[in-house]
Amino acid sequence: MYFYIPNLKQNKVHFPDSAHLISMRVQVGSSCQVTDLKGNQATIKVTYIDKKTKSIEFEIIEQKEEFDYLNKTLFQAIPDKVYLEKLVETLPLVKVKTCYLFWSDRSVEYTINWDRLNGILTRSCEQSQSCYKPKFEVIKNKQELNKVLEQKKPLVLECKNMATVQFEVAKKAITKDQKSVLVGPEGGWSNKEIQLFKDTKLEFVHLGELILPSWLAGCIILS
Repeated sequence: MYFYIPNLKQNKVHFPDSAHLISMRVQVGSSCQVTDLKGNQATIKVTYIDKKTKSIEFEIIEQKEEFDYLNKTLFQAIPDKVYLEKLVETLPLVKVKTCYLFWSDRSVEYTINWDRLNGILTRSCEQSQSCYKPKFEVIKNKQELNKVLEQKKPLVLECKNMATVQFEVAKKAITKDQKSVLVGPEGGWSNKEIQLFKDTKLEFVHLGELILPSWLAGCIILS
């Protein structure tokens, strides 16, 4: 497991950034693996703990920059709150570099708690020992969505009778040059959205007879 420290150039981390280290009960003299989630990873030795202010001082034993292996793009129609949190937790595991979120015709509208999502994403990066944090981009309207889709040309996950690309072929494409996928919300795409994707000349792929939750479907094909 890695611990997240925003700035490795300083030798001290304060609360709330020290919260994970404190909760894991690190002691003076403990060695820990840390990252700034910007590509830098280090081994540190804890030199001082202030329990009152929850501050931790440390010295870097070894530091290196990890290769940026995040190379995939997920376009996700916003699902419900629980599904969105599950989705965010899986992003580092499937090497998603950018997740585009947008409100589809069948998305349930609500206020997104970005602080909570960022916390979930950070903890998932720590758990999966990722040195890079996936980025969120919010697409505000259909015009902006159409423009980005024309640029990225993602594979669209859809029902069997819409499939123009076999799943096995799609998986091979994802590992080569096609590294983006478009996933709908619960209930799937509206007819209007499907027509938009056709007009944009996107290809459709079907994952099989099993109906997958929206937070998992994109990760299956990107994994």
